[in-house]
Amino acid sequence: MITEEQLSDEIIVKYFEKYSRKITALRPHKSPTKIEKNRSKFGGEPNLNGFDNYPCCKHCKTPLNHVVQIYKSEFPDFYFPKDKVLFQIYRCPNADCPESFNEHHDFTTFYFYFSESELAKNKEYDKPVINLDNFEEELIECYLKPESVIDLPSWGDYEEIDEDKIKVKFGEEWFDDEFILEYSAHSGSKINGYPVWIQGANEVKCSCGKNKELFFQLSSEDVEDGVEYPPAPDNWSGHGLMIGDLGYMYFFVCKACGETSIEIQWECS
Repeated sequence: MITEEQLSDEIIVKYFEKYSRKITALRPHKSPTKIEKNRSKFGGEPNLNGFDNYPCCKHCKTPLNHVVQIYKSEFPDFYFPKDKVLFQIYRCPNADCPESFNEHHDFTTFYFYFSESELAKNKEYDKPVINLDNFEEELIECYLKPESVIDLPSWGDYEEIDEDKIKVKFGEEWFDDEFILEYSAHSGSKINGYPVWIQGANEVKCSCGKNKELFFQLSSEDVEDGVEYPPAPDNWSGHGLMIGDLGYMYFFVCKACGETSIEIQWECS
């Protein structure tokens, strides 16, 4: 992970500067105390004021698990359509949901945006009991330790002429695990930047012909401070979310076309 201070590094300036993007790594950590509903966080009790009842899967009617909520007041660089101030993600915990495990998600995933007026009324809903034998557990509540870092593309997202220059400069070292960890897309949950492609780079096109941009990456690899890398199999993240097998969920948007162009994709190893 490259910090802003390292942007002046000679290697980055010479070979990667044209690709470098300033992003926000969310860096979730287990919370020892309950986090208020009006704060950005992973897991825990979400702000439900925008709903008329507890949100359930529209395909199988199973009560949804809250994944993450992001407030514009805390993260103004996040993609928010006009007048929207809160973004939330939920997952259907039902492993047998008819919409699970397709090209967009493993467990069926939903996102929501809300405006100030939609959040005006203070609503409380008890989550219905989930009566399933095979389901995904709720996330562990996590606070965020955001950090501004420099993101670089995954291999395959560079222009061919630049790939050739990089290969000449670094040779086989480019494919060394430690090198790729430092000079590649940030693997954790993040705002903006480049997707961590697992199965090869993929252009995400909008119907208008433009490329869609990554505005949020949800990760299974949110390693907490003090955890040696690679972590133990049950300690890849504070929140405990596992997307497939150590996978990622990508949220893309064409900013010219707006919210209706948002597309979710996912990959895992």
